[in-house]
Amino acid sequence: MKSKSLKAIATLAVVTLLLASPARAIFGLGDVVFDPTNYAQAIRSFIQLQQQYAQLVQIYQQSRQQYEQLIWMAKTVPVNMQARYRAVVTPWTRSTATNTYGTTGGWVTAINTGVGVDTGYSQAVQKLDAYGSAVGNIPSDQLDRIKTSYATVELSDGSNLQAIQTIGRVRANAPTLESTLQALEEDSLSSDPEMNTEVAVLNKINAAN
Repeated sequence: MKSKSLKAIATLAVVTLLLASPARAIFGLGDVVFDPTNYAQAIRSFIQLQQQYAQLVQIYQQSRQQYEQLIWMAKTVPVNMQARYRAVVTPWTRSTATNTYGTTGGWVTAINTGVGVDTGYSQAVQKLDAYGSAVGNIPSDQLDRIKTSYATVELSDGSNLQAIQTIGRVRANAPTLESTLQALEEDSLSSDPEMNTEVAVLNKINAAN
């Protein structure tokens, strides 16, 4: 850039000397001609060119810095991300139990799939029967304790049913979820430039969230 600037200054000097030296008419005839207006206009034009040149240099430097920043941001981690960051998969294991008298099979199916929870649970546990009319024979000082004890069992059954259903659904969906997470992991650890653009990274962050 310095050599270009020196060349421009030299050109200006030559133009100035030519304008300042006596100019004669065609074929050497006539008086000396010097037009101050043209000379001033040439100076103004040169100053404008200098300003434009300085602006172009500034724009170039800014563009260069932005380009270098983009190049730096596009660099990937200098390691084998697949080997360094891949997590070890711990798959869900299915619950199993013996079914000697045909009372546990439904429970096992329910906790593995989330299907038939009520039936499977009722087959595997002792049914909670109501006291019926016998509740009237319970002494009043013991009645409240009997009722709360009964409620405790009811709440335990309700919690067990909900837990079995939730665990069963999680286990049933585990293979699909694992495949999705593995695909996201592979895309996140990929060194392919197409997978590391700004939009691609944002998409992967959204998917992870």
